[in-house]
Amino acid sequence: MADERGAPTDSREIRGWEGFESGRLPEPRPVNVHAPWLFILLGVPLLAGLSYGLMQSIWMAISSGNPGEPLGDEGWSVYVAFAWVVALTLLVMMLGSIAVILSFWQRLTTERASLWFLLKRSGTTLTEAGGIEYQQPTSSVAFGRTPARLVILNKYGGIEASYSTREVRWLQVLSNLREWVRARPELPTDDVTRDFFDELEKH
Repeated sequence: MADERGAPTDSREIRGWEGFESGRLPEPRPVNVHAPWLFILLGVPLLAGLSYGLMQSIWMAISSGNPGEPLGDEGWSVYVAFAWVVALTLLVMMLGSIAVILSFWQRLTTERASLWFLLKRSGTTLTEAGGIEYQQPTSSVAFGRTPARLVILNKYGGIEASYSTREVRWLQVLSNLREWVRARPELPTDDVTRDFFDELEKH
């Protein structure tokens, strides 16, 4: 079966997902989604080390009273001012990236979807959810190919949780959200999503 855009939602697509060789979805269990371990184990230490080096240079300039000290220069100049702008921008970006990587966390069960991001916690429950939408993969010149997603919406149409086919436990996500749709058949927001979950019922 295909939607008006020609993107398949049949068993060939579903069976093509990694780990689905048996043709059956796993039993529903809680799913925890976080940043890839590669980012956590390699990216965070690398960013932390670079941030520490920049902070040392900034402290050197402050303690010496000479803004050009880390560059072997004296006082302010266009070159020193530009270096400070670049250093402070990079420092903010790297510290922000560390915060994002370490704070992002999603949890999905058969009754609740929760999201932790920075200092914010949000989510919805099976009874409160406004809908579930299956978003087809897309391609663009600027961003390349983006994966398909299942999105949980609140009653106002806002996104409360989003899971892509690249998730390590994507099949577990499918299993849990299938239970949501079984409990509330009205949750799929369009024909494509309804067709998608109808196909999942065969597995």
